Amino acid sequence: MTNFSPEEIQRKDLISALTLWLIAEFIAFAIFPALEVIKPSKGELNQWFLTSLPLGLGGVLLFALTSRFITLAHSRENGSTKDVIVLVNQVGGFLAILGVVYPLIVVLQKFFS
Repeated sequence: MTNFSPEEIQRKDLISALTLWLIAEFIAFAIFPALEVIKPSKGELNQWFLTSLPLGLGGVLLFALTSRFITLAHSRENGSTKDVIVLVNQVGGFLAILGVVYPLIVVLQKFFS
């Protein structure tokens, strides 16, 4: 068991996910186009960026919430209910990570097409 409170874990995961998302945004929408690793058509880069804002920020928030709920489930629940809560939150965490790395997914799709 961890010595950190659910609030502390949530805060750390929020900062980590937000940092990862900002780095992914910078790499995908600033560095790759500047180095011409990808050559998005006119308006495509803006569309990707506008799509990545809600997905990325939503992913950051979902990631922080799921880490908090998993910590709470480990400390309070017992039996099969605990397992179901943890599994649901792990799926939520996976979806959150997809939102956070969405900019890189879009750029890789463009690079390989």
